[in-house]
Amino acid sequence: MEIVIVSGFTVIVNFMFYDTFTGHISSFAQQVRVDAQACHVPIVADDMRCKTWFDAASSLWDVIAGLKGNPLVRVDHCIGTSSIPSDEVLDFVVDTWVGDFLEKAPLSLVEIRSLGGVTLERSKLPSGNVNALFFADMIVSYDGSSVSSQGKSRIMEEVHQIIADAKKQGELTVDFSGTHEPK
Repeated sequence: MEIVIVSGFTVIVNFMFYDTFTGHISSFAQQVRVDAQACHVPIVADDMRCKTWFDAASSLWDVIAGLKGNPLVRVDHCIGTSSIPSDEVLDFVVDTWVGDFLEKAPLSLVEIRSLGGVTLERSKLPSGNVNALFFADMIVSYDGSSVSSQGKSRIMEEVHQIIADAKKQGELTVDFSGTHEPK
């Protein structure tokens, strides 16, 4: 499952299933629908399509590549666990990792993924994330010409504090390589 949060706090939820999955994929999305309705969150698109694993995993690449600025300012960070994340880690992701920078840096996004049971079995997946059962990326991005010097400083201070707080979470690996394999 992947959750993407973009500026304006729009949430995109993707479920990815592997070739060995048997069952009804719509049943997995139903609980997300129920929770959204209970929280009065409007569902503006609801589509269940079967794609390849790679299509789903790379769906944001075009969005990220299309970010423009003069200059485009971008800072990427990631966190992950090699086991099922604790409630403390999940609370940290919800309460801190999804930060105010999303409003201050309007081209930003947060991507949160769990690779599921196949990773617990230590099966090799067609992914550089094979060692991270759960991970979250923070892509802080904004048009440098539209943010004041003070605004840029506030964004970077917030991001640096979030990273410092992440490093205090004993269970998290912070800023592992670009392919999400802990160093």
